Amino acid sequence: MFILTVKRKCDKKVDTIGDATGYTLTVTKHYRTQVDKEGYRKFVYSFNLIDVKTGLYVCYGSGVRSEKEAFENAIKMLRKVEKAAGMTVNSARRDRYYSYQSTLGYFDNETILYILPKSNTKINGSSRWRNIFRRLMKNPLSYLVEYYKRENSESGFSTDKRMVGWKIWQKRDERVDTAISCVAVLHNLFRMGYS
Repeated sequence: MFILTVKRKCDKKVDTIGDATGYTLTVTKHYRTQVDKEGYRKFVYSFNLIDVKTGLYVCYGSGVRSEKEAFENAIKMLRKVEKAAGMTVNSARRDRYYSYQSTLGYFDNETILYILPKSNTKINGSSRWRNIFRRLMKNPLSYLVEYYKRENSESGFSTDKRMVGWKIWQKRDERVDTAISCVAVLHNLFRMGYS
């Protein structure tokens, strides 16, 4: 059902924004600050790639250990969606958490990546990495306009959490994944109703 909504409403080349949010698995703790004795949080991270034009989730991933785990699971799903829907990612916008050259490896060479570098980011590297900084320096205003389209991800997360709540009630990993996928499907179905 999720892939059908993406295939029906999204273009063959999508411009995406990506961000993560956290859902609590316990009532009394905040997902960014509390860590249990085993070393991982009592929260689940959900990473979503969102189509800029339609506001639909193109793919999603979850992880109980880190945001990176959720991101990598979302990228695995993206490969399946690209194949099933016959689409490609034209451009991607990420926050500073993804300001590393290794992030380029998750996307095709044709994908335009918009990131803001960290203060200690090195410009030397592959030509694709240097091209990001060239675009930023050549026309900073248009680059930042494109980059800050990612603010729409927060409104999508807010809508989801008002719709289904801030808590995932399941405890087992596979059930948590199912709950996250249900949130993504509901998000797309409601967005299709509005567009």
